Amino acid sequence: MVFAALLFSACHGGGKAWPNQLEGSYPILGRAVDTSAFFANAEALRAALGSSDISIDVLEWSPGASQRIDAEKLQLFYLLQGEARWQAGRDTQSVKPGMFILQEAGKPHQVDVGSNGLRVLCVSTTVDVQVPAGGPVFLDEDTATRRATATHPPWLRGTGPNGLAADDAHYYYTQVVGAKVETGWLSSHLSVGTLSFEPGVMYPAHNHPAAEMYYVVEGEADWAVDDQVQKVGPGSILYDRPYAVHGWKNRSPLLKTVWIWWANRSESGEALTKPALFTNPELAKDPATARIHAVPIPKPH
Repeated sequence: MVFAALLFSACHGGGKAWPNQLEGSYPILGRAVDTSAFFANAEALRAALGSSDISIDVLEWSPGASQRIDAEKLQLFYLLQGEARWQAGRDTQSVKPGMFILQEAGKPHQVDVGSNGLRVLCVSTTVDVQVPAGGPVFLDEDTATRRATATHPPWLRGTGPNGLAADDAHYYYTQVVGAKVETGWLSSHLSVGTLSFEPGVMYPAHNHPAAEMYYVVEGEADWAVDDQVQKVGPGSILYDRPYAVHGWKNRSPLLKTVWIWWANRSESGEALTKPALFTNPELAKDPATARIHAVPIPKPH
C-alpha cells in the first residue's frame, strides 16, 4: 500500500501503473475490538503469510506489571495505550503512545508498567535490521520527518517542497525503518512507519510489488483490497499480497495506521525499492474522479 525502502517521497506517482494481477479473492482481515479478537485475526494473517519471516501481535500488560522480555527474533514495538518505564540494556526511558522501541535478538528488555496498563503492537522478524552506531533504541514518531509524496496531486499532498508535508498537506507519513532513513534503523528487507489522513481524505487505488501489512491505530475508513470493500477501525489488520490493488477513504477526524513493507530473507529485497503507483493515474489527478478501487473493479480468475 504505502511505502518502499526508499523514502515514500520516491514511491508513489507518475503516469505509469503496475499490472493488476488479481489471482483470487483476498480477504480484509476484520477489526479486533479486543485482544482475543485480534489474536484470531493474527492467526488468519499467519496462515495467509505462510512461512514469512515476519509476524505481528498485540501484547498487553496489567497495571503495575513488571516483566523481563527475552526474544530470539528482533522485535519492533509500537506503543498503543498506557505508559511504562522500559529498560533496554543500559538505556531506560519512560515510554508513551506513539513511541517505537527496537529490541535486538538476544538482548533482554525490562518493562515496568504504569497504573493504566500497557498495550503494544509487536512486529517480530528474522530479517536483518541494523542500529547505526550511537543510534536510538527508543524513537518517538513525533521526531520523525513528516513527508508527503512529491509526485502526488496537490489535492492530496499539498504544496510542501522536496517531498515534505507542509501545513496544507491532507496526509503525511513517517518512516523509522528502511534502507534510507534519516532517523531510525536500517534494513534492506523491512520498512516501517506511520501514516495519517485528515477527515474525508481518500487515498486512490494503487499497488506495488512488495507485500504489506497495516494496523489501524485510530479512526475508521472504507478500505478496498482488490474486489472487496470493508469498513475498518482501531485494531484492524490488513494484508496486501504483492500487486494487490488497494485504497481507502477516511471516515473519521483522524485515520492513523502503522504500515509495514517486507521481503523474506530468501528474497533479494528488490521489491522494496519499487514504487507504489496509482492504478488509474488519470482518475487520481482529480478527487472528483479518484476511486479507492481499480476502475473497472477487477474480477477473480
